[in-house]
Amino acid sequence: MVEDAELMRKLTVPLRKSLDIFIIGCIAGLRYTDLINLKKTNIRRFNHGFYLEVATTKTGAFVTIPLPGFAMAIIDRQKKLKSNLIFAKISNVNFNIHLKKIMEMAGFTELRPKFRHQNGKLVEIKAKSGARYRLCDHITSHSMRRIAITSLLTMGVPEQIVRKLSGHAAGSKEFYRYVTLAQDYSNREISQAQDKLFG
Repeated sequence: MVEDAELMRKLTVPLRKSLDIFIIGCIAGLRYTDLINLKKTNIRRFNHGFYLEVATTKTGAFVTIPLPGFAMAIIDRQKKLKSNLIFAKISNVNFNIHLKKIMEMAGFTELRPKFRHQNGKLVEIKAKSGARYRLCDHITSHSMRRIAITSLLTMGVPEQIVRKLSGHAAGSKEFYRYVTLAQDYSNREISQAQDKLFG
């Protein structure tokens, strides 16, 4: 999506800024409030690499997050603000509106129904208009955190390291959901590989 030149041309300046925040969020795995309040002083350089050093708001955990080169290019583009913050302030509500619009423009419009348990039954929830939800409608600021955590887990980064990065406690039910998602993904990949080998 980031390399989609046609999409990038269509995005307004505010949407591009929101996309930049989203990309960094998918790398850092921080909660939205921690991400949007990052200061230029949170970026450190060690041994020719760049890192984010952050004390998270909710847990107070101090984390150090390596930043790949393309992430630094995004941050450098954002850091031109006169403020000491990396990103221009945007409310979580407006950021979520931007994300849904960006994902819609990127073509993530296949139907992905939303379900809730009501009176012991699984019931599909629809939009106020009565329309079914699409994939782009599900994207929120919390999606960045999900993407970051599940990506690290599926790539084999040990749980205790990912948990330290995400600020989850050892017995966290929320973190266990990420582990389950990552395991489901790994199982699918292994099954596909086995089908190719033995099918």
